[in-house]
Amino acid sequence: MTRAKKILLTILILLIVMFSIFFLKKKSLTPQLISDTSFLISLPFLVIGGFMRVVKSGSFDTFHQSMQAFWKRNAKTDENFETHQLSSMIETGYYYWLGTGAFFLVLALLCLVFI
Repeated sequence: MTRAKKILLTILILLIVMFSIFFLKKKSLTPQLISDTSFLISLPFLVIGGFMRVVKSGSFDTFHQSMQAFWKRNAKTDENFETHQLSSMIETGYYYWLGTGAFFLVLALLCLVFI
């Protein structure tokens, strides 16, 4: 499944769940309610995607490398530790998180304009 299809499928499922909860609980649909809920849905996606993007940029590589050197130096065994950069462990998975979060944030802002 391509990245765009995965993002669109997640957005579609979350929209269906969001609107079904609206109609089951509130029986009314206001732009303010859509804006608030969309913003709350976007928060975890943006936080996770933003954190993954920061780690991918290499911000924590030096810290990770120094901690590996510290533990290697204090280890009692003579095991060969392979040093990997932390940024190389995360591929492009943050696009999914940021894309989904950005959609719901834009939806919240658009509904906020029409209040």
